[in-house]
This record gives sequence, C-alpha cells and structure tokens, in this order.
Amino acid sequence: MSLDRRRFLIALAGTVPLASLTPGFARAADSAAPSDAFLSVSRAICGNDSLSKETAARIEKLLSDSDAGFAGKLDGLAKALDGKDRAAAIDGLSDDQTTLALNIAKPWYLGFTGSPSARILKDDAEFVTFLEAQALTKVSDIVPLQTYPSGGAGWWEAVPEGVDASDLPEEASSWEYQPKSSYELQDPDPAWLAYAKGEADSVDAARKAQGADSGGGTGQGASGSPNPASNSDSQQEAQ
Repeated sequence: MSLDRRRFLIALAGTVPLASLTPGFARAADSAAPSDAFLSVSRAICGNDSLSKETAARIEKLLSDSDAGFAGKLDGLAKALDGKDRAAAIDGLSDDQTTLALNIAKPWYLGFTGSPSARILKDDAEFVTFLEAQALTKVSDIVPLQTYPSGGAGWWEAVPEGVDASDLPEEASSWEYQPKSSYELQDPDPAWLAYAKGEADSVDAARKAQGADSGGGTGQGASGSPNPASNSDSQQEAQ
C-alpha cells in the first residue's frame, strides 16, 4: 500500500531534481506568506516551480489549523526531500511522511482541503483555489477550465468539426430562439420494430418475412425507410 502511494506521488509530475526546489526552510516572517519549507515541498511534490505563494499560504494555514503538529511534520518532510532526486527521495519516505505528502498534494490538485459532502449541512471542506488547481491546469491546453470559454465571443455558435447540424434551424443560435413545444413522432421501420419485438432473429430476416407477406416487395423507399405507398398497397392486398 505504501509503495503504491509513493509511486502515485512520483507520477504527479515528471522526475525533477529537488536541489533547485528546496533552498532552505526558514519560516517567513510575514504571517500571510507560506513558510519556505511548505512552498518548497509543494513545488517538489507537484513538480511545478511556479506555484504561487498566495495559494501556498492558504493551504498551509488550513492544514495547520486541522493538525496541531503539522509544522513539525512538515520540517521532517522537507529535510527528507532536501537536495535529493525527487523520485529517489519519495521512495525513501516513511509511511507517515508519504501520508503527509499526499495530504499536501490533494488541495494543490483538487483546489480544496477536507472532504465535501452533500449529505450533511456542514462538512470540513475549505476552498483553496480554482485557477491554480493542478488537476485542471495540467490539461488546460486540451480541456478548457469550467465556466471559461475556449474561444472568443460566441465561440459556441459555430458547429464543431465533424458534427452534422443540418437539421438545426438557422435561428437556433439566437437568444430569442424557442424550440417547438412538441414534435411529431415518426412511425418506426416495420423491420426494426419486428426485430425489437423479437418476432425475427435479425432486421434482414424481418424484411424478408415482410417482403414475402406483401408479395415479394421490400416495403421500403430508396432511402431505406418504410414506403407508405407500398405499405398501404400491401395492406389492401392482405385484406
């Protein structure tokens, strides 16, 4: 279990040297700023040297408030990572240090601490960041951030490549457009309906059976859909 958790930490980002990410661990005098240890450990765990101090300060405060011994544990983790190759350093962490590293990585990746719940009135989740959540930023070149447009004004108006929107009315992109309140249901293809009811083993078998019943015709138009004229003729012949 511990080995798997370490492998997960290593996989959060590519292997990078820790020497440039852990330049000492003196606590900052400004209470609104994160400690050097926390910022360095965070950058090492996430493999991102551009994590902001403001977000780091919020995460450190929330984790410290929930664990009275957090500062001491953090110093131990920082020393374990100091000056070593990232993958090798994480492989050498104790179980407690691995747990602490994962607890630090979670808010950086998800953007919140604690566990949100819809089943209780008050949970322990606390918001940290949206724009800097690593789970979003690492794929932002492919998946747009939620609530943020992926193009200019009205980018959603254009039909996506490979999508057939020929049935949409021209006014569908207008804010005033109102779709029909009801639509006429088309009669299903008799062969497909027979197959769906289990009256035939396949659609082709159903078509052959229906063609035989109607005197050899297929009962379909050129497009492959039922031909109303053929169906009515067949029904009259059957009667």
